[in-house]
Amino acid sequence: MFAFSAAAADPASEQLTDLIFDYRAQNGLPAIPVSPSLSTVAALHVADLERHAPGGQCNNHSWSASKRWSACCYTRDHAQARCMWDKPREITRGAYRGHGFEIVCWNADSMTPEIAMDCWRRSALHHGVILNRGDWRDTTWRALGIRVSQHYAVLWLGMEPEH
Repeated sequence: MFAFSAAAADPASEQLTDLIFDYRAQNGLPAIPVSPSLSTVAALHVADLERHAPGGQCNNHSWSASKRWSACCYTRDHAQARCMWDKPREITRGAYRGHGFEIVCWNADSMTPEIAMDCWRRSALHHGVILNRGDWRDTTWRALGIRVSQHYAVLWLGMEPEH
């Protein structure tokens, strides 16, 4: 097992998890098991985004350099998609075995669960990820991690269950 474990979810992250589950239920979809591994990745990523906001061609799926993980500049063309997919395995030192898929929302003011849900519902790509539509219609999510910070909300999903 990996040494680091994220602190317990804060109320905003728990509320956003409930909003995601309610929205999926309204659309005939089941809840997704909460993954301690993906929750850790989500907690570390919002903290990294708050300290090192991506710039230039690097978008919000990017990571700064750290002793715990490798740097990654995720670009619009998805050329560095593998750096996102591999982050859960990298950060958990293999405890989470599958790929990770992330959606992010940023707000210049204070982030709230409601703002994050509105952001993701208004984005066709993010909406498709949450409701398994479009490119995600044949995907079954078996693991979820969510974190809300001052300016960011991140949702990590995986097809592999937590072991």
